[in-house]
Amino acid sequence: MQPVIQNAPKKSFVRSAFLLMGGTIFCQALTIVASPMLTRIFDASAYGTAGLISTVAGSMAWAAGLRYELGIVLAKKRKTGNVLACIIL
Repeated sequence: MQPVIQNAPKKSFVRSAFLLMGGTIFCQALTIVASPMLTRIFDASAYGTAGLISTVAGSMAWAAGLRYELGIVLAKKRKTGNVLACIIL
């Protein structure tokens, strides 16, 4: 995936989309890798409770974030970006 990101234009929608997708893939892979180790450390009820808490927290984070990826604005000019930054602040 890294060569695809590096070959994309520096300020393109494709590059931004790949960066967001890469972060999501990394987090999902980390969860998949950690799951077998966690099941060995904790018993089934504690692991289930942790999964339930993680699911509820993830739902709340999604709702509180209001889908942050939709809020990314890619300005073509620096002046436009500065105006948008001032409006947000």
